[in-house]
Amino acid sequence: MKKILETITLSNGDKYIGELKDGHINGQGTLYLANGTFYEGEFVKGAFHGKGVLNNPVIGVYTGQFDSGHACGEGVMVYSIGHTYTGQWKNDKKHGYGTYIDDNGAKYEGEWKNDKKHGEGILLFDDGNKYSGSWIDGKKQGKGTYNYPDGSSYKGEFLSGEYHGYGVYTYPDGGNYSGEYKFGKANGEGVLTKPGIGKYVGSFMNDKEHGKGTFIDTNGEEYACEWRDGKKTED
Repeated sequence: MKKILETITLSNGDKYIGELKDGHINGQGTLYLANGTFYEGEFVKGAFHGKGVLNNPVIGVYTGQFDSGHACGEGVMVYSIGHTYTGQWKNDKKHGYGTYIDDNGAKYEGEWKNDKKHGEGILLFDDGNKYSGSWIDGKKQGKGTYNYPDGSSYKGEFLSGEYHGYGVYTYPDGGNYSGEYKFGKANGEGVLTKPGIGKYVGSFMNDKEHGKGTFIDTNGEEYACEWRDGKKTED
């Protein structure tokens, strides 16, 4: 049976071409909004509902599922600035699991909540850096691993995007620091191992040996002393 398409102009200037039911927008159709946005797809009781395409000349084009007028379920958003998101939506927001790629090639794949990275996810930066781990409200928080192109890495706890808590930082030469971090820097008790030189066990402040500590050389000899700004103080 051939579908009957009707054309109506709404009081606000919007124009609809498509199916009607009992005089109301319902079924397959296209709605042209006065601001240049248009939707093509399924309608239920006048609202976008089911599968459709929403084209907004300012924001971009969304193709996917709708529920009661909102992007909800699986969908793909191609933003006018060149970014894309493929994944789950709820009430017009990225929510659930999805992949976001920006125009420079940076890519996040993981969980979302209310348009923010939230849960477990992996972010590949356009400069080669990589973070995999926990996110809260769009920031790296909880346990995670950050890898750098030069081979160095940090594995441990994060707070508001910074190293914070216990972590292990491995350097390109194979050396490493394991211990406490505060707001992105080694602060507190830790162990710094330098290949071919030895190991320092003690206190740190702002990424440097500071306070009481013991240095153990490659022969196993131990030297306990005070440190300040990464240097041993005079006896």
